[in-house]
Amino acid sequence: MLVEFACVAPVLFLVIFFFVEFDRYLVTVHAVEEASRVGCRLAILEQSTSQEVQNSVTQILNQFGIAKYTMSITPTLPTTVEGGSPVSVKIDVAYKDVSWLPTPRFLSKKTISATSTMPKEK
Repeated sequence: MLVEFACVAPVLFLVIFFFVEFDRYLVTVHAVEEASRVGCRLAILEQSTSQEVQNSVTQILNQFGIAKYTMSITPTLPTTVEGGSPVSVKIDVAYKDVSWLPTPRFLSKKTISATSTMPKEK
């Protein structure tokens, strides 16, 4: 019985670690997409500032345990955009910064990105 377990255990643990890593990846994808959408929705409002968008995105990502990310708003100052013009919010997260495993194996070089674009409100 011990011999069989010794033969099967490495494969079993590899499969378990894969599922843990892939599940965290999917949670992070969902969080980044949601933060991008909410940030863009805030950025298209007339009186919104870049700092308000940043705070909103940070709050959402912190709920998912994501602290390291980069965000860009195009155009940089959403208050200067005319009504109807597109405003974009892009968020990038390196998977190695959010992995639940100490050393991610399968997705360690992956970067999770999401971009939302909406027309500026008039």
